Amino acid sequence: ILGVCMGMQLIAHAHGAHMHLMEERSYGHRDIIVHDQTLWPTEKPATVFESHNWAVQKVPKELEVLASSENGVEILHVAGK
Repeated sequence: ILGVCMGMQLIAHAHGAHMHLMEERSYGHRDIIVHDQTLWPTEKPATVFESHNWAVQKVPKELEVLASSENGVEILHVAGK
């Protein structure tokens, strides 16, 4: 199961991850750090457009963070699935 954006937040919440209400809405393009090169196999920075009020900052062991930004987790998947 791969989660991106709000889908990622719903998966994280369903697995008991910490959801953080941000002080300000995050809106616009943001560079992300890719932790799994099979997801983004290039030297170029990965940039996403985001628009959300909530951030996932801590995930349980069964979730693997594939990409993150200064706000927290951006892309994750359920480990072993």
